Amino acid sequence: MKKQRPPAEIAEIERHKYLESEKAGHDVGWEFAERDWEAKFGDTWRRQHPPVRVDQPNSGGHQKRGLRGILSRVFSR
Repeated sequence: MKKQRPPAEIAEIERHKYLESEKAGHDVGWEFAERDWEAKFGDTWRRQHPPVRVDQPNSGGHQKRGLRGILSRVFSR
């Protein structure tokens, strides 16, 4: 089964593929670029770019969602 990667990680692998292909003078292929990127940069890159959870509020507190949340934020000002 193929590993599901976030879009930002895929973009980094594509960039790595481009750079390695330029150095080699030919297309090195996705599989090579993916393995090479993972071995050289994967762990470090993921530590520096933790996944962003969509359900986390931007502020430190809990935010209400939907119309009730919008109205409570508007009228609390």
